[in-house]
Amino acid sequence: MNTETQLLSLASITSLDLTQLREVIWDEGHDLNRGLQLKKLSSILLYLNYNLEIQVLPPKEAGICMEMASTLISILGIRSRHHPHAFLLFEFQKLVTKDLYRNKNYFSSYWSSIRCQSLQVGEDDLHWLFFQGSLSLRNFQVQETLSILGMAKEHLSSKQDHIDYITLKAKCHRYLDQKLQYEGILKSEYLSPWERAVASIIVDGECRPLNRLTVKGGGCYDMESILENYLWLYASKLRASLNPIVNVENLKRRKGVGESTNASLIDIVKTLQKCYDADRPLNHRIDALGEKLGLIKTVASVDQELLSWVAAGRWLSRSKAKSLAVFCFNEYRQTCLGLSLGASHDLLNQLGDLDFEKLSNRD
Repeated sequence: MNTETQLLSLASITSLDLTQLREVIWDEGHDLNRGLQLKKLSSILLYLNYNLEIQVLPPKEAGICMEMASTLISILGIRSRHHPHAFLLFEFQKLVTKDLYRNKNYFSSYWSSIRCQSLQVGEDDLHWLFFQGSLSLRNFQVQETLSILGMAKEHLSSKQDHIDYITLKAKCHRYLDQKLQYEGILKSEYLSPWERAVASIIVDGECRPLNRLTVKGGGCYDMESILENYLWLYASKLRASLNPIVNVENLKRRKGVGESTNASLIDIVKTLQKCYDADRPLNHRIDALGEKLGLIKTVASVDQELLSWVAAGRWLSRSKAKSLAVFCFNEYRQTCLGLSLGASHDLLNQLGDLDFEKLSNRD
């Protein structure tokens, strides 16, 4: 099996394969000649690709492997797409891009993905195209995501491929405020249950479908989905919507919920929960919220970013901190305008009840 084929065969890797890969990676004898250096580089890339899927390596060891791969690429003189082994450089740059994304460095990851385009050798696989589409969307490049989906369309095969494609396309239409296209795609059998439930909130103001998805047995009973649903509840104009919210620390102890790598989302939701604790001094709660607002740009999705601003604005408005509430709502509105290319300042349809002229009066 050649290296290019290996890199596409992560699902078939066994513990024996991993042991053999480790032996090649840490065997200093593989630094002696070009052939062994290429074998060592391909083994490192395969191992790191597997690590992205399964995370078997400690961060320090993964970092050492990345440095080794970079050094070998330099030694072997693989600098451009015209090199006979350019696909190894392409795979390395994809690893860099995905690693940055996993560490919530979304802009740097997007920048790195652009670098990948100049190194591309052959056709991209569907998994990479969906990753690029999601990454572009997270960086508010909605039109670029639609272009990437156009390339992905001809490669769809499984049901999950169609679900990923339709759901990502639906989000693009939603963020561009293309209501007719969005309402049309809601009829698709391949739309994910989550996006369909989100549509119920935006189009009909109905929160129950999303609530049902995030209870045990509902299909999205995991920490990140539950916390994102909490953001929708905190963003709602109805105080009654806060009733189902469970303290994050108690949520972590529930069987089957699992953990989330989205530390920023956890911090924001925990802070909002503390904000609604009337036993704490109001000034302390306002200061604590302000300290966490900088995390909003590092949450995992565009919806989480938008919802965080609205949720913060809601609590500040209810606490009579009007100037600070207006600041949060304006961050949300400006972000919506940027995403939709000026078409809408309320893409989530959450601000219809607010009188901004009255709210903008000084405290």
